[in-house]
Amino acid sequence: MHRTRPKRRTRFTLALAAAVTLLVTALPAYAADPPVPPTPPTVTATHNGQPLQNCWDQPRCPETVRLGEKVTFTFAATSADVTGFEYSWPGQGAISVEGPTVTLELEPPGKGRRDLEVRSVNSFQQRSSSTYFLLNVGPPPGPVGSWGFDDGSGSTAADGPGLTHPLTLTGASFEASGRLHGALAVDGADDYASATGPVVDTAQSFSIATWVRPANLSKLGVVAAVNGVNTASVGLGYDPSSKRWVLARTSADVRRPALHTVSSKELPVLGAWSHLLATYDAPSGVAKLFVNGRLQQELTIPAAQAWQATGPLTVGRALVNGAPAGYFAGSIDNLQVWQRVLRPEEVIEAQAPREPDGVIAGDAAHWPLDTAVRGTDRVWRSPEAIRGADLTVSGFPGADQSNAFVDDPERGKVLELTGSSRASVVLNRPVVDASASFEVAVKVKLTDPTKPGVLIRQGTAGKDSWRLAYEPDADGGRFIFARSNAGATTETVATLKVYADFGELDGWHLLTATYRLSDRNPADDRISLAFDLRSRSGSSTTFTAPRRDGATTIGTPGSTGTPFTGRLDNLRIYAGTPSPTRTCTDYPGTDGCGS
Repeated sequence: MHRTRPKRRTRFTLALAAAVTLLVTALPAYAADPPVPPTPPTVTATHNGQPLQNCWDQPRCPETVRLGEKVTFTFAATSADVTGFEYSWPGQGAISVEGPTVTLELEPPGKGRRDLEVRSVNSFQQRSSSTYFLLNVGPPPGPVGSWGFDDGSGSTAADGPGLTHPLTLTGASFEASGRLHGALAVDGADDYASATGPVVDTAQSFSIATWVRPANLSKLGVVAAVNGVNTASVGLGYDPSSKRWVLARTSADVRRPALHTVSSKELPVLGAWSHLLATYDAPSGVAKLFVNGRLQQELTIPAAQAWQATGPLTVGRALVNGAPAGYFAGSIDNLQVWQRVLRPEEVIEAQAPREPDGVIAGDAAHWPLDTAVRGTDRVWRSPEAIRGADLTVSGFPGADQSNAFVDDPERGKVLELTGSSRASVVLNRPVVDASASFEVAVKVKLTDPTKPGVLIRQGTAGKDSWRLAYEPDADGGRFIFARSNAGATTETVATLKVYADFGELDGWHLLTATYRLSDRNPADDRISLAFDLRSRSGSSTTFTAPRRDGATTIGTPGSTGTPFTGRLDNLRIYAGTPSPTRTCTDYPGTDGCGS
């Protein structure tokens, strides 16, 4: 046995040597020679078939594409064993694609200089150093039609700067008090305006936006339409059967076509400005409707039924079954049409138009609160200066209800409220769409700071859409601005403390209550209060469906609360939120406005 051991070791040694030889033979080359990372890829780009210059190492970088447009990028390997690529925009995660050569359509994520970073990846998951392709992205394409209706007079509404689609007015007229500046007024009977052509290709992607103030909600009212021979391809307006704002598309240019409609969630507000925006995305077929910057509904429309209209764009009516129909009654402002889908941030921004000193606010109502006049119907009314939305005045002592307005040594005639539950100053409807930004401004004088009271509110007998009130406390008092969502049992409240020691309970002060839609995130919608343009206090919350109904009432509460004791003057309600400059113009001499 002792002699056989060397033989066993020999056989073992031979077997081990053979295994090692086999293993070495089977090992890939990198066991002896480690793999080399790939070299950086080449990256080229084209836009609308034209090559784009990479600005990465260039002293100047002109704008070559617009925000929202896609660029065709090609990634190509420059070394062997490349199986794919990773690419990313600044601030975004890397995306992997496979293949030694890859072509992609990518949309730069923002305006200005944007660099795309690309790296090659080999079969061992090794990555090359980066290749950068730098673009200068310009602003998105502007509207193809834009009518501000600020013309003032005449029979033509001019198109925007550099645009060539004026509207010819038939019966329609211009009015001074629009949502932004001027507006187009149409009577709902036979008034309209028309371009000479469609302005926009309705078979391709497009957007339509406008401000509207309906004066009649009992019949079909088309705000804007793009017409064919027999019917409109696209119409934006009010549908009386559903009592909703709608974007409508027809299936073909025939009489009695199939109809595709995208509707608002809630009823329009009679006599109040609302912002409508409709989009159609041709690649996906998705049509969307937004009201005051918030998505209402979307619908996919078959591509074959998204036909190109060749007739004129009309404002205030549409072609229906071969004949004009759907004459809109009310006011239309800032109508714009784009040959593209607006980006999400543009949708929000569209309902908050701006000038250099801030957001543009329109006059929803202005009550001087200096008199009441008895009408032929024997009803006493306090005049409204913008559109005749007069307040009904009743319940004050004596037959002559103008006695509700008394002489004040500082401000002349003003409304005096004594805390009586019989007194009533009311307009039986809203003057603002309270799902959009608005502001309430009024001059206030507390004649008895120890008594609480509701100054102004919009709401029903049981629930307020919004409310401006006063409550006393130990060292003065506080003003309150409250809002609620539809169906909510609680309210969001902004409070503003005022102090007796500082003289803030004496004399006249300007009180402003603001509801501001966020231009970025609905969760940041905000209510706030200001006292003589100072001491802002507020609260942010998500108003998914803010209450919008009810009467506009001065001095008296709903089912709970106390009538106001004090004097009020120069009440204004704005559509939108005015700049401090605008507020000081409307309320000269206010402490916060300086000298």
